[in-house]
Amino acid sequence: MDPTKYLQIIEQHIPIHTYRFDESGWDNFAVIINNEWLFRFPRKEEYAQKIPREQQLYHWLRPRLQTSKVSIPEYHILYEDSGVPLCSYYKIIHGERLTSALLHSLPLYKQEKLAKQLALYLAALHSCNILEARQWGFQYEQTVRYWKTMYQKLTTHAFSHLTRVEQDKVTAIFEMFLLQMGQSTLPKAMLHADLTHTHILFNNDSSSLTGIIDMGDGQIGDPAFDFAGLYWDYGDSFTRTVFSYYKENAFTDDTFYNRVASFYSFSPILHDILFGAEEKKKAIFEKNIIRLKQLLHM
Repeated sequence: MDPTKYLQIIEQHIPIHTYRFDESGWDNFAVIINNEWLFRFPRKEEYAQKIPREQQLYHWLRPRLQTSKVSIPEYHILYEDSGVPLCSYYKIIHGERLTSALLHSLPLYKQEKLAKQLALYLAALHSCNILEARQWGFQYEQTVRYWKTMYQKLTTHAFSHLTRVEQDKVTAIFEMFLLQMGQSTLPKAMLHADLTHTHILFNNDSSSLTGIIDMGDGQIGDPAFDFAGLYWDYGDSFTRTVFSYYKENAFTDDTFYNRVASFYSFSPILHDILFGAEEKKKAIFEKNIIRLKQLLHM
């Protein structure tokens, strides 16, 4: 859709004084209105169908985040005549993205405060009743079959770019992980599933998190997966601190953090490698092959 069409839709609901387009999202085209409202227009119908379930989850989660003092979007939805969601919009949660550089520039006591906020957020989210989440439309997506399929795709698209030693390391990482995933005692929880610095907002004046946004990838799965982005962005030490607070408020099994450090820490790279290969985005593919090689030799 022509971006000006988005403005025509928006101005039927909110007077527009200033606007800015943000095309960086994979799933949504965003429009910032008056530096106060964020409108998100899904790029595909499959993304549009996810909007109502996000709204229900946010509604459930909001009162459970009072202790963490972390804000989440308060969704409104506009629908097409067909009943398909046209877009979602909410009042902007102001703050800057908590990048790795920003986090590690803070004194340790402030990092500790942020770790506790993240832990409380995750514990609250992961306490959601799975049956209720299913009723909203969330599904268990990252099954054993899902990871086995990922491995097969990697052998097709990536292994020719790896040495035999590197191939063997990737295979060993998957084998150990799949062995752990086969245990019937592993917990399942409602996941954010994309908890990276892009979606974590920070206020320097209060030295605290102001919000966590964008649950478009939300799904039911292994709660350890929600630590993957933290590990990748902030490193092992900070992620372990988050985990130490998390354990005080949520159930964890014996191999929980091992899955974070030995497998899920690789998953952002693996996903990007396959995205680059399947979407024929050579720069993304090559960049992440290099990153994978570096990790395998650490």
